[in-house]
Amino acid sequence: MRSLLSNDMTVAGSAASVPVRPRGGSRDVVPAAVAESDALLCQLAWLRHGLLLPLAGVAASLTSHSAWLACGCSNVEDFCREGFQRTSRWLRNLVLLHAATARFPALGAAVSGADGGWPLGQMAALAIARVATVSDVERWIERARVHGLESLRQAVGAVLQERGEALEDTPEEEPYVERRVLYRLEVPPEVALAHEALRDLHRAVAGGETGTRGFAEALIGEVSSSGVVPPEDYRPRFVPLAAPGRSLSGRAAPSRAIGWPSEVRRRNERGAGAARSSWARGRGQGCTPGMRQAHRVLAEFERLEARQARLVRALEGATQRTRRRRLRRLVALLRRLVLLENRIEIALGDLSLELHEERAWGLLGYAGLESYAEERLGVGGSTARGRVHLSRQLRRLPLVRAAYESGRLGLEMTRFLCAVLRDRPGADARIWIEAAAGTTVKRLRHEERLLRREVLEARAAVAQSMTRGRGGDARRDGFAGRGGSAESARFFPPGLPLRHEPVDDATWRRSLRRVPGETRAVLFGLGLSLVERVAQQGPLLPVPWKLVLREDLAVRLRGCVEAARRALSAQPERAPAAACRLWPSARIAASYVGRGERVPEWVGYLGLLEECAAEWDDPERMPRRDRVLERDGWQCMAPGCTARADLQRHHLRHRSWGGGDEAENQLLLCVTHHQLGEHGGQARCRGRAPLDVVWRLGRQDLATWWQNEKRLPRPPHVNRRCA
Repeated sequence: MRSLLSNDMTVAGSAASVPVRPRGGSRDVVPAAVAESDALLCQLAWLRHGLLLPLAGVAASLTSHSAWLACGCSNVEDFCREGFQRTSRWLRNLVLLHAATARFPALGAAVSGADGGWPLGQMAALAIARVATVSDVERWIERARVHGLESLRQAVGAVLQERGEALEDTPEEEPYVERRVLYRLEVPPEVALAHEALRDLHRAVAGGETGTRGFAEALIGEVSSSGVVPPEDYRPRFVPLAAPGRSLSGRAAPSRAIGWPSEVRRRNERGAGAARSSWARGRGQGCTPGMRQAHRVLAEFERLEARQARLVRALEGATQRTRRRRLRRLVALLRRLVLLENRIEIALGDLSLELHEERAWGLLGYAGLESYAEERLGVGGSTARGRVHLSRQLRRLPLVRAAYESGRLGLEMTRFLCAVLRDRPGADARIWIEAAAGTTVKRLRHEERLLRREVLEARAAVAQSMTRGRGGDARRDGFAGRGGSAESARFFPPGLPLRHEPVDDATWRRSLRRVPGETRAVLFGLGLSLVERVAQQGPLLPVPWKLVLREDLAVRLRGCVEAARRALSAQPERAPAAACRLWPSARIAASYVGRGERVPEWVGYLGLLEECAAEWDDPERMPRRDRVLERDGWQCMAPGCTARADLQRHHLRHRSWGGGDEAENQLLLCVTHHQLGEHGGQARCRGRAPLDVVWRLGRQDLATWWQNEKRLPRPPHVNRRCA
């Protein structure tokens, strides 16, 4: 906090007030608007790096006291997601940064730029802390500032190999050694629905929320155990995300060395005048909306200096005094710092979007957005890409943007509203904002999956009706075949019945129900609808299906898909009676082979999904039926809790108080919310299941009140019911 608010740094004003990071190119060939935007982005990045040390100090204090338990959360993931709309990785990285700066004071000064140089940022600091010693930490800092982040990563990897430490042994909190790629495939809506259904089943099998990586590993492991392994002659290729020296399109980047090639310099000189005129046209004295937003944020932080002493005292008092009564102050201070960080990142996203749309990265000597963010600003490439994408979506949603800037909506809530309102242009944004503002992120994610399934089901119904109504003539409309036409990617006829109001409590609660064998039956039904459409050569109406994975994991997954596709293509012909007993993927492949066509890749992926569903959702392994478990979906019913393992029955009215074993008096809770929460004083719940249960999460000084995953005020009668 001292580095952010101290008087030796001017947070607003000219670019000369911020140390200039070395870069390639000559400033005289860069348009004035591009240079000014670059200077503003550097100042915003300076402010963002200045918040890192205060955030790390508060995060370390909260982690040392397991503050999530006092706030009524069973684990750190739920605490970060519901309290700050961040991931647990964000908190763990801050704790690692605090430990690194405590071990290397010079690294702490370099992170925020307090030593007079350009701020290193979090990623570079974590990389240096992995290999540096007290004697050579200064050399590592200088190397990171001169050569950039990518060169630093390569040097760190070389040192780890010399020490005998494999890069695979790098903790999950240090993502700089991972090389991620995009696995993209065009699939029918039924296959996308099958993918969503199996993802939800995997969450139940794994016992909690799982990411894309965990699902892909489980899918590969399950099908590999049944003999589906990648062929030796198949080597798929992917375009890596933010590849060093290349843009997202795969083109080589211009050199960033001092003194650009002559052809790059001539191109910049030719385009300088046109770029300057296009930026200044209609913007009002050459100042773009992103520039105005950046100036407003910088002015706010300049006014913040007047309260420097009070904020520094608050930080020192909250972190140094570690008694229980200080937890509330620490949580409030962390929320305040996160709100400041959000304001900076909003301005960073808006200004970066303007540069991205003007294709200004080549003028500045960078390959693209990710390269500029990592090398110039010290911000993660995926983080910058996500912020730019969000800024582009918020342009058409001014009400959502205003709620996000004011702090009423968090990052996850804003992304949810952007995704939902994109396909529902006639929906009232005010109603959706009001519904999302007081809802847990856990329920919002479930509602997002529910609404996405609704869109896919409507699209599948349209394709089915076109097949039955027009038969073989559908091929002439450009919708049949493997890829379909360009119009089919967004084809929705007028009046498509989509929900234009938020999901009500009863619909949300019914969607949680899970019965053993249901997922397998759903996948079989979806496949049967595809069997009929493929046999009649009807329209597929494909949708894009994307997974961002580590490169080695993506290669193995695509290899398994190819192995399944080849196995389905080589299956022998069967009699009609025997063919009816096959899984839908085998029958679809037989239709393509019978017509002499190549079996599409999505058929192989459908076969993998069917294989996993048959193994993970066998109802014969669970002969007993339980109404409470099926009603609650085999997951903890505490607001914001994502646990699906170690579940226990809780009687809302205790049996010692006269409560019975009827379903209305029972609720599924994880062991933490049952033992430490209800019976340990960290939580209370009263009412009748499933919809009339009122919750108090956290101890009295940190308590929040909920009903059906929606926040409640704190009226006196609620206190008497749940005290």
